Amino acid sequence: MRGRSKKEAGARRYLSAARAAIVIRLYEDRDRDEVWRLHVEAQTELGFPYDIPERDGDLKQIPQAYGQAGARFWVAEAGAGPIATAGVRRVDTETAELKRMRVTARYRRKGVAEHLLRTAERFCREHGYTRIVLETTGRQEAARALYEKNGYKPNGTRLMGTFTAYDYVKELT
Repeated sequence: MRGRSKKEAGARRYLSAARAAIVIRLYEDRDRDEVWRLHVEAQTELGFPYDIPERDGDLKQIPQAYGQAGARFWVAEAGAGPIATAGVRRVDTETAELKRMRVTARYRRKGVAEHLLRTAERFCREHGYTRIVLETTGRQEAARALYEKNGYKPNGTRLMGTFTAYDYVKELT
């Protein structure tokens, strides 16, 4: 075990087994209702409204919003169905935007979001992007910690209604 306690080693095996059972794949039309359910779950937990067409319309039209060149939408599933999502949209020839990172409560803190993040970053590199931007909120402390741990740098804040939005950027190498 080389310096790790039995508890730490057991936790690492559990996380590895959990990740091995999770499949990340491209969105399919059959995912529509579950993807929307994940969005509603996340927004409700944060106390945000969840059916504002100008803000949430992309989730009602995923093939159109994420089916263009330089864009993708992924679903992570474990067993019976989707447990997490992430999307990438083109901002310009050098910049992609990470969108709709969601993980259902039961699968949080098990490496799912980080696995999705790596998938999105790999896609961005393969498509010639040199930068990824994203937005999260002050209420999403775990998300901000994940992004910062993975090299995303704060790039400003702004007030959006009653909450603070945090902008992040990562230069891809």
